[in-house]
Amino acid sequence: MQISYDAGITKGVENGNFAPNDIITSSQFATLLLRSQGETNVDWQTAVNILVERGIITQEQAAKMDLFTRGDMAKIIYECRERGMLD
Repeated sequence: MQISYDAGITKGVENGNFAPNDIITSSQFATLLLRSQGETNVDWQTAVNILVERGIITQEQAAKMDLFTRGDMAKIIYECRERGMLD
């Protein structure tokens, strides 16, 4: 966790604490994904919208992502790789 914190990918859940065993939300995942690619001005409130704007997911898919699955993660990672967003 310290490496991702130092790299600016994660900021922890509060007061510098981390919750590695907690469930991750779609917004949190999207934030981590975008930050891992050097996006610095992204937060959990806007990250999913950025993925919609870039055509990674549709607005309909974003609206249904209350329960975030491993399949959702796999689809987003695949689409990002296809568009050259991931190294």
